[in-house]
Amino acid sequence: MNYANRLIDMMTQRLPDDFEVRRIEASLNRLRQQPGSDLATCFHAISLARVLRMDRDGALDAARNAVHMNPVSPALHINLISTFLHLAEIDAAAKVADRCRGRFRGDLQVLTAMLLAYVYAFRFEDALAVCQEGSGRRDHAPRFNACAFDTSVVENLMRLRDEHGYTEATLQEVFNVAVGVLVDAGAGPLRFSRAIMPDGSVMHHFHVDRSVKECAALDWAIADRLVERFDKTGSELMSLCCLPVTTYHDLQPGAAK
Repeated sequence: MNYANRLIDMMTQRLPDDFEVRRIEASLNRLRQQPGSDLATCFHAISLARVLRMDRDGALDAARNAVHMNPVSPALHINLISTFLHLAEIDAAAKVADRCRGRFRGDLQVLTAMLLAYVYAFRFEDALAVCQEGSGRRDHAPRFNACAFDTSVVENLMRLRDEHGYTEATLQEVFNVAVGVLVDAGAGPLRFSRAIMPDGSVMHHFHVDRSVKECAALDWAIADRLVERFDKTGSELMSLCCLPVTTYHDLQPGAAK
Protein backbone atom coordinates (compact mmCIF):
# COMPACT_ATOMS: atom_id res chain seq x y z
CA MET A 1 0.00 0.00 0.00
CA ASN A 2 1.26 3.48 -0.83
CA TYR A 3 0.64 5.15 2.51
CA ALA A 4 1.59 8.64 1.34
CA ASN A 5 -0.87 8.60 -1.56
CA ARG A 6 -3.62 7.27 0.68
CA LEU A 7 -3.01 10.04 3.22
CA ILE A 8 -2.91 12.69 0.48
CA ASP A 9 -6.31 11.40 -0.66
CA MET A 10 -7.60 11.55 2.93
CA MET A 11 -6.45 15.19 3.16
CA THR A 12 -9.22 15.98 0.65
CA GLN A 13 -11.89 14.32 2.81
CA ARG A 14 -14.04 16.39 5.14
CA LEU A 15 -14.19 13.64 7.77
CA PRO A 16 -11.32 11.15 7.30
CA ASP A 17 -11.46 7.89 9.24
CA ASP A 18 -9.45 8.54 12.43
CA PHE A 19 -8.89 4.82 13.03
CA GLU A 20 -7.41 4.37 9.55
CA VAL A 21 -5.17 7.42 10.01
CA ARG A 22 -3.80 6.05 13.28
CA ARG A 23 -3.34 2.58 11.78
CA ILE A 24 -1.38 4.02 8.86
CA GLU A 25 0.81 6.12 11.15
CA ALA A 26 1.60 3.04 13.27
CA SER A 27 2.53 1.11 10.11
CA LEU A 28 4.79 3.97 8.98
CA ASN A 29 6.56 4.06 12.33
CA ARG A 30 7.26 0.33 12.00
CA LEU A 31 8.36 0.77 8.39
CA ARG A 32 10.91 3.48 9.17
CA GLN A 33 12.64 1.12 11.59
CA GLN A 34 13.35 -1.36 8.82
CA PRO A 35 16.75 -1.32 7.08
CA GLY A 36 16.71 0.35 3.70
CA SER A 37 13.49 2.28 4.26
CA ASP A 38 13.00 5.58 2.46
CA LEU A 39 13.04 7.71 5.60
CA ALA A 40 12.23 10.97 3.84
CA THR A 41 9.04 9.49 2.39
CA CYS A 42 8.14 7.84 5.70
CA PHE A 43 8.54 11.05 7.69
CA HIS A 44 6.55 13.05 5.15
CA ALA A 45 3.69 10.54 5.27
CA ILE A 46 3.80 10.64 9.08
CA SER A 47 3.52 14.42 8.91
CA LEU A 48 0.33 14.07 6.84
CA ALA A 49 -1.13 11.60 9.32
CA ARG A 50 -0.45 14.06 12.13
CA VAL A 51 -2.07 16.92 10.24
CA LEU A 52 -5.15 14.74 9.90
CA ARG A 53 -5.03 14.02 13.63
CA MET A 54 -4.74 17.80 14.29
CA ASP A 55 -1.29 17.35 15.84
CA ARG A 56 0.41 20.41 14.36
CA ASP A 57 3.63 20.19 16.38
CA GLY A 58 4.06 16.52 15.54
CA ALA A 59 3.36 17.20 11.87
CA LEU A 60 6.02 19.91 11.75
CA ASP A 61 8.58 17.69 13.49
CA ALA A 62 7.98 14.90 10.98
CA ALA A 63 8.08 17.24 7.96
CA ARG A 64 11.35 18.77 9.17
CA ASN A 65 12.78 15.29 9.63
CA ALA A 66 11.81 14.50 6.05
CA VAL A 67 13.73 17.56 4.83
CA HIS A 68 16.77 16.56 6.91
CA MET A 69 16.79 13.17 5.16
CA ASN A 70 17.79 15.00 1.94
CA PRO A 71 14.96 13.77 -0.30
CA VAL A 72 15.75 13.37 -3.99
CA SER A 73 12.28 12.82 -5.46
CA PRO A 74 10.66 15.84 -7.13
CA ALA A 75 7.24 14.57 -6.01
CA LEU A 76 8.39 14.53 -2.39
CA HIS A 77 9.65 18.10 -2.63
CA ILE A 78 6.25 19.13 -4.03
CA ASN A 79 4.46 17.33 -1.19
CA LEU A 80 6.69 18.89 1.47
CA ILE A 81 6.01 22.38 0.11
CA SER A 82 2.29 21.60 0.24
CA THR A 83 2.51 20.29 3.81
CA PHE A 84 4.40 23.34 5.11
CA LEU A 85 1.91 25.64 3.38
CA HIS A 86 -1.00 23.75 4.95
CA LEU A 87 0.56 24.59 8.33
CA ALA A 88 1.19 28.25 7.36
CA GLU A 89 4.95 27.68 7.67
CA ILE A 90 5.83 29.92 4.74
CA ASP A 91 9.56 30.18 5.48
CA ALA A 92 9.95 26.39 5.59
CA ALA A 93 8.02 26.01 2.33
CA ALA A 94 10.21 28.61 0.61
CA LYS A 95 13.37 26.86 1.84
CA VAL A 96 12.21 23.63 0.21
CA ALA A 97 11.55 25.62 -2.96
CA ASP A 98 15.10 26.97 -2.76
CA ARG A 99 16.41 23.39 -2.69
CA CYS A 100 14.51 22.70 -5.92
CA ARG A 101 16.11 25.51 -7.91
CA GLY A 102 18.27 24.08 -10.64
CA ARG A 103 17.57 20.49 -9.58
CA PHE A 104 14.39 19.69 -11.49
CA ARG A 105 14.63 21.83 -14.60
CA GLY A 106 11.65 21.53 -16.90
CA ASP A 107 9.38 19.94 -14.30
CA LEU A 108 6.27 22.12 -14.45
CA GLN A 109 4.73 20.54 -11.35
CA VAL A 110 7.81 21.39 -9.31
CA LEU A 111 7.79 24.91 -10.74
CA THR A 112 4.13 25.31 -9.76
CA ALA A 113 4.88 24.26 -6.17
CA MET A 114 7.85 26.64 -6.07
CA LEU A 115 5.66 29.45 -7.40
CA LEU A 116 3.14 28.93 -4.61
CA ALA A 117 5.86 28.76 -1.98
CA TYR A 118 7.45 32.03 -3.09
CA VAL A 119 4.16 33.90 -3.46
CA TYR A 120 2.97 32.76 -0.03
CA ALA A 121 6.33 33.78 1.47
CA PHE A 122 6.11 37.27 -0.13
CA ARG A 123 9.20 36.54 -2.23
CA PHE A 124 7.64 38.08 -5.30
CA GLU A 125 10.83 38.51 -7.35
CA ASP A 126 11.58 34.80 -6.96
CA ALA A 127 7.97 34.00 -7.82
CA LEU A 128 8.17 36.13 -10.96
CA ALA A 129 11.33 34.34 -12.05
CA VAL A 130 9.58 30.99 -11.63
CA CYS A 131 6.57 32.35 -13.58
CA GLN A 132 8.85 33.29 -16.44
CA GLU A 133 10.59 29.92 -16.46
CA GLY A 134 7.27 28.09 -16.35
CA SER A 135 5.79 30.24 -19.10
CA GLY A 136 8.73 29.38 -21.32
CA ARG A 137 8.20 25.66 -20.81
CA ARG A 138 4.43 25.23 -20.79
CA ASP A 139 4.29 25.22 -24.62
CA HIS A 140 5.90 21.78 -24.38
CA ALA A 141 3.07 20.56 -22.13
CA PRO A 142 -0.15 21.79 -23.76
CA ARG A 143 -2.39 20.00 -21.26
CA PHE A 144 -0.77 21.69 -18.30
CA ASN A 145 -2.74 24.46 -16.58
CA ALA A 146 -1.27 27.61 -18.12
CA CYS A 147 -3.02 29.80 -15.51
CA ALA A 148 -0.50 28.60 -12.94
CA PHE A 149 2.11 30.86 -14.51
CA ASP A 150 0.01 34.00 -14.98
CA THR A 151 2.36 36.78 -13.92
CA SER A 152 -0.36 39.39 -13.39
CA VAL A 153 -1.16 38.34 -9.81
CA VAL A 154 2.49 38.45 -8.78
CA GLU A 155 3.08 41.75 -10.57
CA ASN A 156 0.05 43.31 -8.86
CA LEU A 157 1.28 42.22 -5.42
CA MET A 158 4.69 43.68 -6.21
CA ARG A 159 3.00 46.93 -7.24
CA LEU A 160 0.98 47.11 -4.01
CA ARG A 161 4.05 46.30 -1.95
CA ASP A 162 6.11 49.03 -3.57
CA GLU A 163 3.33 51.62 -3.57
CA HIS A 164 2.85 51.26 0.17
CA GLY A 165 6.52 51.04 1.07
CA TYR A 166 6.76 47.48 2.36
CA THR A 167 9.70 45.11 2.17
CA GLU A 168 9.69 41.36 1.76
CA ALA A 169 11.07 40.97 5.29
CA THR A 170 8.38 43.18 6.86
CA LEU A 171 5.52 41.28 5.21
CA GLN A 172 7.04 37.97 6.27
CA GLU A 173 7.36 39.21 9.83
CA VAL A 174 3.74 40.45 9.94
CA PHE A 175 2.53 37.07 8.73
CA ASN A 176 4.74 35.11 11.12
CA VAL A 177 3.73 37.25 14.09
CA ALA A 178 0.09 36.45 13.29
CA VAL A 179 0.88 32.73 13.17
CA GLY A 180 2.81 33.11 16.43
CA VAL A 181 -0.28 34.55 18.15
CA LEU A 182 -2.22 31.44 17.16
CA VAL A 183 0.55 29.06 18.23
CA ASP A 184 0.85 30.84 21.60
CA ALA A 185 -2.90 30.40 22.06
CA GLY A 186 -2.62 26.67 21.35
CA ALA A 187 -4.46 27.14 18.07
CA GLY A 188 -1.73 26.82 15.46
CA PRO A 189 -3.05 26.61 11.89
CA LEU A 190 -3.92 23.11 10.69
CA ARG A 191 -4.84 24.26 7.19
CA PHE A 192 -4.20 27.48 5.32
CA SER A 193 -5.94 28.96 2.29
CA ARG A 194 -5.96 32.24 0.36
CA ALA A 195 -8.37 34.21 -1.78
CA ILE A 196 -7.58 37.05 -4.19
CA MET A 197 -9.77 40.09 -3.49
CA PRO A 198 -11.11 42.49 -6.19
CA ASP A 199 -8.48 45.11 -5.30
CA GLY A 200 -5.68 42.58 -5.86
CA SER A 201 -4.94 42.08 -2.16
CA VAL A 202 -5.07 38.62 -0.59
CA MET A 203 -7.29 37.27 2.17
CA HIS A 204 -5.35 34.74 4.25
CA HIS A 205 -7.42 32.13 6.08
CA PHE A 206 -5.94 30.32 9.07
CA HIS A 207 -8.04 27.21 9.70
CA VAL A 208 -7.78 26.28 13.38
CA ASP A 209 -9.39 23.83 15.79
CA ARG A 210 -11.68 26.43 17.34
CA SER A 211 -15.32 27.56 17.15
CA VAL A 212 -16.47 30.57 15.14
CA LYS A 213 -16.71 32.63 18.34
CA GLU A 214 -13.22 31.61 19.42
CA CYS A 215 -11.89 32.43 15.94
CA ALA A 216 -13.28 35.96 16.25
CA ALA A 217 -11.40 36.38 19.54
CA LEU A 218 -8.22 35.14 17.88
CA ASP A 219 -8.70 37.68 15.07
CA TRP A 220 -8.77 40.46 17.68
CA ALA A 221 -5.69 39.02 19.39
CA ILE A 222 -3.80 39.06 16.08
CA ALA A 223 -4.90 42.63 15.36
CA ASP A 224 -3.81 43.79 18.82
CA ARG A 225 -0.39 42.14 18.49
CA LEU A 226 0.21 43.59 15.03
CA VAL A 227 -0.72 47.11 16.13
CA GLU A 228 1.68 46.78 19.06
CA ARG A 229 4.54 45.59 16.85
CA PHE A 230 4.18 47.49 13.57
CA ASP A 231 3.46 51.00 12.38
CA LYS A 232 1.92 49.47 9.23
CA THR A 233 0.40 46.00 9.31
CA GLY A 234 0.33 45.13 5.61
CA SER A 235 -3.43 45.62 5.32
CA GLU A 236 -3.04 47.13 1.84
CA LEU A 237 -1.74 43.77 0.58
CA MET A 238 -3.30 41.22 2.88
CA SER A 239 -5.93 40.55 5.47
CA LEU A 240 -5.74 37.80 8.08
CA CYS A 241 -8.72 35.77 9.23
CA CYS A 242 -9.17 32.74 11.50
CA LEU A 243 -11.78 30.13 10.58
CA PRO A 244 -12.74 26.75 12.08
CA VAL A 245 -10.77 23.94 10.48
CA THR A 246 -14.07 22.43 9.32
CA THR A 247 -14.49 25.33 6.87
CA TYR A 248 -11.36 24.48 4.89
CA HIS A 249 -13.13 22.23 2.41
CA ASP A 250 -15.89 24.79 1.91
CA LEU A 251 -13.25 27.09 0.40
CA GLN A 252 -11.78 24.36 -1.81
CA PRO A 253 -14.24 23.68 -4.66
CA GLY A 254 -14.21 20.02 -5.58
CA ALA A 255 -11.96 19.01 -2.68
CA ALA A 256 -14.55 17.65 -0.28
CA LYS A 257 -15.71 14.07 -0.59
